[in-house]
Amino acid sequence: MARRPLESVGPMLGALAASGALMPTTQDRGWLPLTAILVGLSGLSAIALRGFQANEWVVKAVQLLPGAAFWTLAVGDQTEPLISETMAYAAVMAAPMPTHLGYRYCAAMALWALYLLVDWLAVGLEQPAWTFPLVFAPHLAAALGMVDEVPALDACFGAVGYGLVLTFAALARRRGLRPQLAALVGGAATTAVALAAALWLGQAVPDAAVGLQWSNRPEVTLSDPSLDLRRNLKLPAESEVLRYRVDDGGDGVYLRLAALTALDANGFSLVRTNLYPLDDGSPHPRAYPPGAAVRETRVSVEIGSFASEWVPLPWQTAKFSAPGEWSYDPPTQAVTTIEEGRANATRDLEYSASAQVLQTPDSFWDGLRAGDPRDSGQTAYLPPNFGANLQQLADSVAAGADSDGAKAKALLDFFHSGRFHYSLDGSTDDAWSTMRDFLLVSHTGYCEQFAAGLAILARAEGIPSRVAIGFLPGTADADGYYRVTTHQMHAWTELYFADYGWVALDPTPPTAVGRQQASTAAASPTPSPSATPKPSASARPTASGSTTAGPKGGKTAAPVDLRGWLAGAGGVLLAALLAALPRLLRSIRAKRRLSTSPKRSVQAENAWLELRDRVVDAGAPWPDGTPRQTAEALAGGLFSEPSSGAAARRLAVLVERARFAPDMPPDSPQELLAQLRPKAKHPWLPRSVFTRRR
Repeated sequence: MARRPLESVGPMLGALAASGALMPTTQDRGWLPLTAILVGLSGLSAIALRGFQANEWVVKAVQLLPGAAFWTLAVGDQTEPLISETMAYAAVMAAPMPTHLGYRYCAAMALWALYLLVDWLAVGLEQPAWTFPLVFAPHLAAALGMVDEVPALDACFGAVGYGLVLTFAALARRRGLRPQLAALVGGAATTAVALAAALWLGQAVPDAAVGLQWSNRPEVTLSDPSLDLRRNLKLPAESEVLRYRVDDGGDGVYLRLAALTALDANGFSLVRTNLYPLDDGSPHPRAYPPGAAVRETRVSVEIGSFASEWVPLPWQTAKFSAPGEWSYDPPTQAVTTIEEGRANATRDLEYSASAQVLQTPDSFWDGLRAGDPRDSGQTAYLPPNFGANLQQLADSVAAGADSDGAKAKALLDFFHSGRFHYSLDGSTDDAWSTMRDFLLVSHTGYCEQFAAGLAILARAEGIPSRVAIGFLPGTADADGYYRVTTHQMHAWTELYFADYGWVALDPTPPTAVGRQQASTAAASPTPSPSATPKPSASARPTASGSTTAGPKGGKTAAPVDLRGWLAGAGGVLLAALLAALPRLLRSIRAKRRLSTSPKRSVQAENAWLELRDRVVDAGAPWPDGTPRQTAEALAGGLFSEPSSGAAARRLAVLVERARFAPDMPPDSPQELLAQLRPKAKHPWLPRSVFTRRR
């Protein structure tokens, strides 16, 4: 049909417009031209073939060629590993994500497949209005997959795409300047309505982080303490950060600020999460199993001029008491504040904390199993360029270990073996290139690189890991206080084990930072002052990462599992598709009947079958008898108007002549059928789909 080439333009432009909603998810823009090329090639080929009245199945087959050719040439037999790795990458990275080739390919292919669906509905099934959920799918995907609030304005991409699909469908169905101008005006009006609806609905679409956040919750940006650690490592001046007492008279304890969970090409960093009010003073620590060697202690801390949003606390803190309003992050149990002036929240702060410090002698590691922290693989993720040589290193170090705990102890001993050396002369970051050099070549680095190195090798052995930033236990004074200086800011590793949860280990050689024994961070050995310069208390880190405050009064609240929301959204979509299936089947059947054969005899029979289904859908019985008898019965009932009754009789004559006579009257079966359109009783549940033809 002549209208189809113009009608094919709408899905192509509409899908390209809708794809813009994915831009906030990644810093990479390479998927945009790739999507435009794939959609453009498929769209232009469809326009050309439909212009020559090619069979629709031929059009569909040719439309598949650009995507199939690209995927075969670019990915080939690596499809499964690429998709698996990309899904793992997207699950753990905060948006906007860094450039990732797998995400670029998968995003472009998904948007190309979206175009094919839009084209099939709008042109193949002649149902352009049904494309509404499809063109808004990229915006919904961004809203559910992003950790940032997705601006409501981004829903306009889908609205514009929907308007383009409807406008070109209307233009294709009209002839003449005035009707087409009317179609343009109608398309513009429809787009405006869609834009208004999109802006309104966009305010209510949830954003996804480690838990879901809503746009009316306050959002705060917290600093990454590792930035302070890196920037101030070589400052020669040393000043006191804080002092504290332990009430049991034992050794000092490591004081932890925050945990870095995400791993990418730039190293370990904070992830976005929800914060919950610390109303009862308890961050709800994990209960250790009966028989675990746990030191119960209470620390009383006095901070001087050290300014931070994060409160230095022992691991695990069971109770925290300090003036002011405080919040905590359930996955890491870090304590912070979202109040105004939070950058100086710890300055001159005095507080106390009760802690359960797990003791980890050598025998502790025997038989331990790696656990699941239920963070969607965040603490198990390794980047795509991890490399076989690092895996071989981890495997060789852990060879012979009969449990995950034994593997962890073997990795810890590897860093303490004398093979590695502590130095600040190299690069002071944990970027991936630096970490590869540290682990495979130079074996020289500082505390954060030791902590990141152990975390990476542990992940290679299947043990979830993260990097903790905080302070060494400090130096004991004669007055009973432990004094902690800027030179004693430190990084160590935390590994996740079944029954115990996160367990701290310090892979930095003990002599490098003045520790007296090669134990773990949790064992809290007595330190002596480090000769290694660390950050200044007066220096402030730059902002990095964001956190959203959760609802008030949530004592035991935990982040909402995104998988449940996605499963619910998938269930709703599936239910909608099932509800629409009868009408789709009915539409497909009608279209095939009226466009399958150039023979007028076949057209007459198909028109008669279609008339039968229309009568049944209208809730009327199909009369028995010959075609003329049936037509007479219909003319006296459902088609009682003279014009429709006459059309039914003429169509019956065509059917009988097609069956029993060599020639047929010049009437067009389609034109006669067009006059016979009774109103369906249940449009979304047509009876003809469920009745048996006679």
